[in-house]
Amino acid sequence: PFLQDEIFLHDQWSLVLGLSLDDHNRYGLEVNPRGTLMWRPTSDLSFGFTAGRGYRAPDLLQLYDIDINNVAIVGNRVTGYAIVGNPNLKAETDVAFNFEASWRPWRGIRSSLVLFRHDFDNLIANVVACPTPTMCNPGFKNPFPDLQGPIFSFDNVSSARTQGFDLGLDFFPLDWIWEQGSDPHVVKLSIAYGFLDSENQSGIPGEDGKQLPFRPKNRAIPSVTYTHTYFGTTLRIWGQWEDVSYADLGNTEEGRIPSHWFWNFKLSQKLPGLVRLLGAESPSWLEGVAVFAQGLNVFDEVLEGVAVAGDARQLSTRATFLGGVTYKF
Repeated sequence: PFLQDEIFLHDQWSLVLGLSLDDHNRYGLEVNPRGTLMWRPTSDLSFGFTAGRGYRAPDLLQLYDIDINNVAIVGNRVTGYAIVGNPNLKAETDVAFNFEASWRPWRGIRSSLVLFRHDFDNLIANVVACPTPTMCNPGFKNPFPDLQGPIFSFDNVSSARTQGFDLGLDFFPLDWIWEQGSDPHVVKLSIAYGFLDSENQSGIPGEDGKQLPFRPKNRAIPSVTYTHTYFGTTLRIWGQWEDVSYADLGNTEEGRIPSHWFWNFKLSQKLPGLVRLLGAESPSWLEGVAVFAQGLNVFDEVLEGVAVAGDARQLSTRATFLGGVTYKF
């Protein structure tokens, strides 16, 4: 259970106190408190400070997953990569501090800033367990000796720290043109930037003081979103740029992942709006039903790392397209 109470101290001040209880048959009972103090001096400006303790038990995939991806057979070689769970993982805990600020300086503009710090014990990290079929971490048995590609798994970093900040800007250009708003047409241009400083503090030689795996220092996400509120149509196109990161705890040149871009889109359509678009009246039972189509890494960006063996290894999901139906109660 998660218990929470919001206490209004003043017109501009509020305090949110929360407590979660996590009971795991392997890791026992964990009690995790948190609190947030909010100050809203105006309707367009707010500040918040949060402190709390976090807890995360490894999920079933991190414990027991066995998954092979991007498989290709070339002659007598089977290429691709595999993800294998680690049943010996410990639960992750952290003490976190966050400062948040939100400001709407002018009509049609929203901005946000988040500063954060996390101090972890037993951080659950992605690691390369076997860079090659014959080169694996001590104690790890390769379940796919014929796979000519890296095998990823999960491990605990006994102590780690992450800190940084996130910046966000949202622009609504049509609201600059029409003072009363542009409904039903809504266009949002967004840019988000994140800086992350991560440090392995395990004390293990060759790993201590290094950057944590798969955590790039810099990340930027530009996006454009168009929504027609009457017909219930939304199209979002966004990119994701990530700085250089590493696939291994030692931050070796062989485990270096170069900076890269991914581009994605999502088109969603509420069915009542589609019926209205066709000139008919929508029945009540259609309310809340929507369909969507989504593309991830649509330009099929190939992200490779050398992974010790001297051969390039595919480390990213290739172009993926999916669709589905959602229902909102």
